[in-house]
Amino acid sequence: MKGKCLLAILASASILTACGKLGSEKVNITPTIADTFSVNAELSYNDTVSEAIISRLAEGIWQAEFISPNTLSGVTLIFEGEDVTANYKGLSFSVPKNALPYKTALNDFIDIVDNLGGKLQCEKVDGKYVITGTTEQGEYTLKFNQKNAELSEFSMPNIKLEMKLSDYATGNNVAKDEPVETEDAETDEIGEEIDNTEETFSDVGDIPTEVDMDVPEVPKTETTGGEEK
Repeated sequence: MKGKCLLAILASASILTACGKLGSEKVNITPTIADTFSVNAELSYNDTVSEAIISRLAEGIWQAEFISPNTLSGVTLIFEGEDVTANYKGLSFSVPKNALPYKTALNDFIDIVDNLGGKLQCEKVDGKYVITGTTEQGEYTLKFNQKNAELSEFSMPNIKLEMKLSDYATGNNVAKDEPVETEDAETDEIGEEIDNTEETFSDVGDIPTEVDMDVPEVPKTETTGGEEK
């Protein structure tokens, strides 16, 4: 009987201990989010892993420069308010199809971070500060590390996307590429060719507008009654 009582006590203690480990603690934190900063991001979407540098360049202006995979390497997504454009080596174009899922998730991530207030009430789980919420794409989870409340993870289960953030650095060391409009560039080149053509014609010299020719005079004849004089 004593043995059964002892087992029951130990079992109860184990359940209480397990509940303590699984439970969360509500705390208030002030996240470390500067006006301008950059973080390295590892993005996982449908078993595809991509790497990018996400930078907050100014209020409402962000960019995500992809490092991998090869199909996206060098592509930069630029977020300015509600507008999103893609840039590759100074040339702007529409967002590539294989970057669309990242565009959607990053749009939500940017909106969430931009709208974070000062102090946040969050849960402390497994050494992370966690906040949750909902967007049009579904539920999201944003995590901060416990050491200095820097951005750590972002996930959206509905679209099967996870993002791990590291190497948070304040300041803006990323120069924003000025997009070059391809059509304008071609027009400029055509314009230059026209200018060169005009210069080439100007080297020929003056073209005479009047031609001087010696034409002999034809003597006039008078006629009287149909006879020539």
